[in-house]
Amino acid sequence: MLTALLDLLLPRLCAGCSRAGTPWCVPCRARFDSLYRVRLGLPRLPPVHVLTEYSGAARATVLAYKERRRRDLAAGLGLALAAAIPRLPRGSPDPAGRWWLVPAPSRSTAARARGGSHTLRLTASIATHLERASSVPILGLDRTATDSVGLGPGERLANLRDRVHLSGRWRLPPGTPVLLVDDVVTTGATAAVCSSVLRAAGLRVTGLLALTGPAGRLEPELDTKKTLRKTRRSAGRGTSGRREPFAEYEPAQTPVRSIGTSDNGLQSHPPIE
Repeated sequence: MLTALLDLLLPRLCAGCSRAGTPWCVPCRARFDSLYRVRLGLPRLPPVHVLTEYSGAARATVLAYKERRRRDLAAGLGLALAAAIPRLPRGSPDPAGRWWLVPAPSRSTAARARGGSHTLRLTASIATHLERASSVPILGLDRTATDSVGLGPGERLANLRDRVHLSGRWRLPPGTPVLLVDDVVTTGATAAVCSSVLRAAGLRVTGLLALTGPAGRLEPELDTKKTLRKTRRSAGRGTSGRREPFAEYEPAQTPVRSIGTSDNGLQSHPPIE
């Protein structure tokens, strides 16, 4: 009753195309059903993959989620990423079958302005959809780093170099495979610097997966779109076998769960605000 009344007073608009009556319409969601390898020129990069190009409805969706506090999109975006992870050519869980997801770090001022870390919320959402996955925010970004919007590849590297560090609260055994997760790939500077820090800590970076990437640099992974849709349908079923609400791409009605559970030996992370 309350939802219907709110829809009458404040009609819901699609985050991608502003179509009335839905928070995220089917055509806009379908933009995130593919998997692309990103061609970047930086050395020692791990494999970088994205779901779609940073343009049009996909760009509008990411900006709505990231800058306009559309937290209701986290469930659907997390599900799209969760469906892609098992299909990454070089991605791999640890020997026990657990995926370790490392959110790309954000500046503390930006995170506060956005109501919390948007990448941490993404990895926490993935962990609710992907069996045996844990979100581990083991990277931090110094306050001296500036906003990277408008910077070129070299400037982005210089802005991040020596400013990304390990968070003291988290420890993973040497050799643990980890997957970086971000919202947008532009030049690959974030992937390069973050993977360098993780490797120095003895971790094995299997790749970076993001929602979107730069136009003109995407190469489709063969035969992934149909597989991703099938995986997405499977991921949308709970332990009872019944389809969960997010499988129909509806926003989650409850906050994503805290990460770090007793079976993986990590202490619980504070709830995402």
